[in-house]
Amino acid sequence: MKKLLPNIALLLGGIVAGLALAEGISRLVYKGPWQERLGKEQLQDQQWKREVRLNALGLRGRDYSATKPPHTKRVLILGDSFTFGSGLSDDSVVFPALLQKRLCADFAPRGMAIEVLNGGMTGSLTGDWVQLLEQVKDSFQPDVILVVFFLRDGTRLHLLRSFIWPIRDQIVARNRASVLYRQSYLFRLIRDYRDRLEIAEHYGQGMNDAYFGSARQTQEWTIAQANIRKIKETAAEIHLSLECGTKSRRTIFCRRFSGRMRPIYGSLRPTSIRMPADMRSRQAPFCPFSGNC
Repeated sequence: MKKLLPNIALLLGGIVAGLALAEGISRLVYKGPWQERLGKEQLQDQQWKREVRLNALGLRGRDYSATKPPHTKRVLILGDSFTFGSGLSDDSVVFPALLQKRLCADFAPRGMAIEVLNGGMTGSLTGDWVQLLEQVKDSFQPDVILVVFFLRDGTRLHLLRSFIWPIRDQIVARNRASVLYRQSYLFRLIRDYRDRLEIAEHYGQGMNDAYFGSARQTQEWTIAQANIRKIKETAAEIHLSLECGTKSRRTIFCRRFSGRMRPIYGSLRPTSIRMPADMRSRQAPFCPFSGNC
């Protein structure tokens, strides 16, 4: 018994020392509640908007003549903020510009020029793409239409204020009411990590419901399918080539949702639209506020 008590005391002392060390390190690395840092980062990130060049159509990039130059092929890209290049102030590094540069290099030896119109619009849905195509099909005269479809484009999850903010506010209120959260930075690090996972799970469930839920929940997906078919029909009317690919962040779904999304690709096959992304390599959780959880 005499030997046991010192050992217990030594063990407890080691645990206390370890926790104290972890708390000290946590106070050095902790930068503040994630929701407060997010707000500051979002305000700082708005600087890029001031440097973006918009053309007469209100789209990103330069203007193109109404008359297509000889020996020129034109590509119209329809998509959302990813296609637009949100967060990037340099027009030359957004992917439509990189695509044009690559195509020009490939086709220049054949005496052909390539012009790419970036039709990406921030916060847009597929209905906006249909309207844009109708607006520019005669003036731009595209030879190819490329639709860049992000799985969120078939949902209402772009309305993050109404979808994510309520649960975020609940988490913030819970943490502020916690004495341990207010006093321990180590606990804050652990709690913030779990909070991000909770939001990712909430977001993943919303994505799952948007494609596999009730008729009301899948309404936007039904509309999106109809709109993409409209784009295909318009392309066929003016004898164009239509290509479509899914654009997907490396981290979109929580693991238990990713496998269920594969049938979504197959559901668009009647439109002859290729959906090449493989969700099996995209199974890390996604947090719509702070990137990888």
